[in-house]
Amino acid sequence: MFTSSTVEPVDPVDPVDPVDPVNPIIPSEPVILSISMLQGEPNDNGVLVKDTVTAEAKVRGGDGYEVISYSWKINESAIAGETDQTYTVKNGDWRKTLTVCASVGENDETCTGKGDGLLVLPRYPASATGPVQFAY
Repeated sequence: MFTSSTVEPVDPVDPVDPVDPVNPIIPSEPVILSISMLQGEPNDNGVLVKDTVTAEAKVRGGDGYEVISYSWKINESAIAGETDQTYTVKNGDWRKTLTVCASVGENDETCTGKGDGLLVLPRYPASATGPVQFAY
């Protein structure tokens, strides 16, 4: 008995997503399919102050040499000057939600989805920048 199987070619940009060999639909202009955040110190409850977070964008199309632009946001507001792929969480971000957006070329930006943001948690022991007052 002889059996045969076909192996679908794999898209080099997205090795999990097979490409249709007859009608491959790969846009000539690059587009960002999704974006996610990777934590330096994984924590199920959020991200710790002073931790580093890295954005990972999944791009389809183009020639593979596209420049990806990033924009980090706290509570939906862009953080001035933070356009690198990595972001170090600041004390002022505490109790806020961190998200990231990415764009390539002239295309619209793609952001982490609602509910995919990371809650910024304090790193203990917490430090004070001024006099500490206790209420009794």
